[in-house]
Amino acid sequence: MKLRIFIYKSGVDMSKFRDKKAKQKELKDIARGLSMISYLGVMMLVTVAVGVFIGVVLDKFLKTNFIFTLVFSFFGILAAFRNMYYQIMKK
Repeated sequence: MKLRIFIYKSGVDMSKFRDKKAKQKELKDIARGLSMISYLGVMMLVTVAVGVFIGVVLDKFLKTNFIFTLVFSFFGILAAFRNMYYQIMKK
């Protein structure tokens, strides 16, 4: 409170401080958006990788060619898009 009175009485231009706060808010929003995009990318990558991994392990265990890899890759892709949809709708 005392600082505001001092700044007001000293004739300091408050628009500089408002501009600085607006820029900080804008940078904060940009950082939040970039973190959301990177989070979604990593989440999709991990989900698809888990699906592929399960498929490869089942193919080796059951001695099949690549059928389980394809099936679980598809499930991983579906799960990734489902998770992405729910994360976007939540925010």
